[in-house]
Amino acid sequence: MLEEPGIVKRGETVDPALVIAAEEYWNPGLDERSSWLLEEVLPSVRRFLAEHSAHRIVFGEDSMYFDSSPEWFLEWIQEGFLATPLPRALFERLRLNSWRAVCGYVKNLKNKPSWWRDQQERDRAERWYKERLVRVNSA
Repeated sequence: MLEEPGIVKRGETVDPALVIAAEEYWNPGLDERSSWLLEEVLPSVRRFLAEHSAHRIVFGEDSMYFDSSPEWFLEWIQEGFLATPLPRALFERLRLNSWRAVCGYVKNLKNKPSWWRDQQERDRAERWYKERLVRVNSA
């Protein structure tokens, strides 16, 4: 609904005002999926656009970003519906103040994130998290 009319293009910067103005996008036809879209997905998209309109937003498939670096997951924050709890979100959004707190949080999740299940990625996340804590606490 946004790609076909050219409101967004893969790999290009998004103009949030154009997305907000796309009436058809915000008012899907009523069917079995529409309540899910109207109650969960679209509100998170609207919130994301409002919160991030001051900086560059690029539209694309997750593989465009996730495959760019083996450490992409350390600096990425997923937003919206079914967002994966990545280290930066745990640090900045949930404000977990220790690696032990991160471990406790993730252990209580029903579905563990992929970076947690991969020991090398978990070790990288732990180093990143502890370095970030030191930076913030020494500032």
